[in-house]
Amino acid sequence: MGNLHSIVLSLGFAFCLCVFGGAAFSQNVGHTNHSLMMDMHNVAQVMKAYYRSHKKLPSDASSLDELLYSLYKKSSEYNPVKPLPMPNSKGPYRKLGRFQIEFNQNIEQDSNVNILWRQSPPNTWRGPSGTIGIISSGNTKFLVYAIGENGNPIRSGNGQTIYQTYNCHEGTSDERLF
Repeated sequence: MGNLHSIVLSLGFAFCLCVFGGAAFSQNVGHTNHSLMMDMHNVAQVMKAYYRSHKKLPSDASSLDELLYSLYKKSSEYNPVKPLPMPNSKGPYRKLGRFQIEFNQNIEQDSNVNILWRQSPPNTWRGPSGTIGIISSGNTKFLVYAIGENGNPIRSGNGQTIYQTYNCHEGTSDERLF
């Protein structure tokens, strides 16, 4: 059943990417879990492209900012006739627009990713509705989550945190919705 669910989810993402592939990320108004999950998937595609071009994921302020600029330019907030805003720090994150990214090697620990954070995500995963959060290991693994209308990470019907993990080196991902 779990494999079938993963296949159906992957096909749904693929269909939505075909239909909405060139569209900008959603605006920060009236987000649904579905639109946030699509934005999470689109952010993951940008992260994978970053890895392909740099052979590693961002880990220092300048590389985190480079990724944030790339995401921001794909968002509906971007206006090419206005100067780009500067990323800023918010706790452990670098933030620009509705995107925030953190370098944190704790995602290398499978117990955090597979068990602990599904039930009880870190307190830093809070913020304005529509925020897309990224955690980069700086090497090959990253995680993407979204903040829902209540200011907390979106959750599945059974209360588990929804996020997607990726290993760029192995080409694997976990896009389960619990």
